Amino acid sequence: MIGRSVAEFGRLDVTANKVGVPSSGQQVTRMPARECERALRINLTGTFFCLKHEIAELRRAENGAIVNTAPGDGLRAIPLSPM
Repeated sequence: MIGRSVAEFGRLDVTANKVGVPSSGQQVTRMPARECERALRINLTGTFFCLKHEIAELRRAENGAIVNTAPGDGLRAIPLSPM
């Protein structure tokens, strides 16, 4: 995605990573480990790989900005939910 953007537009100036997959809303005691692992892979590991490549390109350009956001659900607690 980064390489294609640079190829098409010549450089990378700003990126926005909006990440957040919802969980099923199950209580942590009933949530399958695979559901938690899926959310972590998408929300954290996915963001890591975006940042890894974005930072490298922005360093080459010697300028730019990265904005990471989360969904609005991150502003309220879900009782007994890890996500």
